[in-house]
Amino acid sequence: MGPARIVVLEQLPVNPNGKVDRKALGKMTQVTPRSKPKLVYVAPRNDLEVALCQEFANVLGVNVGVTDNFFHLGGHSLMVTKLATRISRRLDVPLSVKNIIDFPTVAECVCHITSSDDQRKFLSGPNPEISPATTLEDVINDIDTLVSQLPSPDITQSHNRDQPPRAIFLTGGTGYLGTTLLHQLLQDDHVRMVTVLVRAPSVDHARLRIISSATVAGWWQHEYEDRVRYWLGDLQLPHLGLSDLQWLELSGAGGPNTSIDAIIHSGATVNFYHSYDMLRAVNMISTYQLLALASSSPSLKQFVYISTAPWVDVDHSDFDTSVLPLTLKVSNGYVWTKLAAERMLFQAAMSEQRASYHTLILKAGFIIGNAESGIANVDDFLWRVVAGCVSIGCFPEEPDSNLIYISSLDGLATAVTQTIYSSDHTGLSKLRSPTLSTRQFWQAVNAALPNPLVARPVKEWQAEIYARIEELGSQHQISPVLHMVARSDQILGQVPHLSDCQSLDYESGRQEDLLAAVTRSVLYLFDIGYFSKRWTTQLSDHVFSRVTNNVES
Repeated sequence: MGPARIVVLEQLPVNPNGKVDRKALGKMTQVTPRSKPKLVYVAPRNDLEVALCQEFANVLGVNVGVTDNFFHLGGHSLMVTKLATRISRRLDVPLSVKNIIDFPTVAECVCHITSSDDQRKFLSGPNPEISPATTLEDVINDIDTLVSQLPSPDITQSHNRDQPPRAIFLTGGTGYLGTTLLHQLLQDDHVRMVTVLVRAPSVDHARLRIISSATVAGWWQHEYEDRVRYWLGDLQLPHLGLSDLQWLELSGAGGPNTSIDAIIHSGATVNFYHSYDMLRAVNMISTYQLLALASSSPSLKQFVYISTAPWVDVDHSDFDTSVLPLTLKVSNGYVWTKLAAERMLFQAAMSEQRASYHTLILKAGFIIGNAESGIANVDDFLWRVVAGCVSIGCFPEEPDSNLIYISSLDGLATAVTQTIYSSDHTGLSKLRSPTLSTRQFWQAVNAALPNPLVARPVKEWQAEIYARIEELGSQHQISPVLHMVARSDQILGQVPHLSDCQSLDYESGRQEDLLAAVTRSVLYLFDIGYFSKRWTTQLSDHVFSRVTNNVES
């Protein structure tokens, strides 16, 4: 990591023994010049500005004026979580991390907090007039515009769906779910080649990233080498950053021996802070590009899209008027972009002309390890919350109507492979993660802990989490997601808004396996020291993390 700020001093303070006076040095850095010295310091002019300047200064450790930018003064992701939490508690306002990112000066925060326009307050960014999509109306218009721009499919193409796909294109293959998908594909003798899109500076680096993820997951074998192809690319670039020849091959122009006949789009950027605008290219437009390509492919048989938010169905009759507005208000930019892409796929698949290939939308909830290994993604929201609970000895008691949507890695991968190998599916299929009640989940967690957690009302639990963070600081595992649980009555459970989106068939009647996977995952986390006060991802090189693995999950 680079330094948060650089302070230039004429000389270092020394004590009578001629050594650096660290205490005096600390005081000198409190009056550091601003990173943009031409800006004039503007003092707070009212009580609200005073309070915000104080909170900015407490977190940054420097004097802050009304027009100073939080990030220009050294603010970063851990600091922004702490700042949002402190301001929310002090002023009793629902200020999120995204709000701090969108409004990084005290003056902008004041305008945001005092605004009476709820849509601007919760949905828009600092410059809505130039943002591609920041409001509910913009998101819906964005979806409709992209769908209208899709090329007309070539309905004269014949797709032999009696034979399973043999050449598969996979995005997100280095991710937590993606590497399991790759493993299951390579275990099937029908699959001749899996082409994996990898963000890397060279093919050698791409190969090492794939092997590294597979090794952490415990499945890599050298015999798989000949059936994996590494294509360098980036989801947020035109044609996904592929060469013209690669894009032609992906579009089915490569002939019967090289054409791709299945696409599994598992890749995405998962970020709890970024807005819809910031994630639109990588999560939304990448899906649009693949969908546009699929419509004219003469060889494509299956298109699989890994989505999220399984408690929301884009096919719901009130999606535009009720479900989507509620979801956008309480969710982050990642969920926005995934649901928007899912809606785009749904609208395209509903066209009578787009039945030449089968589309599967798999809505994954929390993804955990299997009952054998329990290998977990240590950056996942679920486990960050569990770590917070372990640190205070209790968990939030949510209503029985709240359901936790959760699946094992193997279960999700099995659902995908079973679907793409089946010739029975036509048109559009939708599957979602199965559910556990919050009570069942915490019972499974407690089965793995030496000191079982006790239930607490949500508000009491939130207060204890606040106190713990004040004690341990922003390095605690729950800190990056604290803003997501700080003011909500729903912590892990969700109220479903579904129509005909069905649960994964493979786990029907096998809830005991899912509960066993929860317990095994907690044991895995306990074994690697995840619940320790001194945990960092640097303590173990062999874990799944969006930081250490650059996960595109």
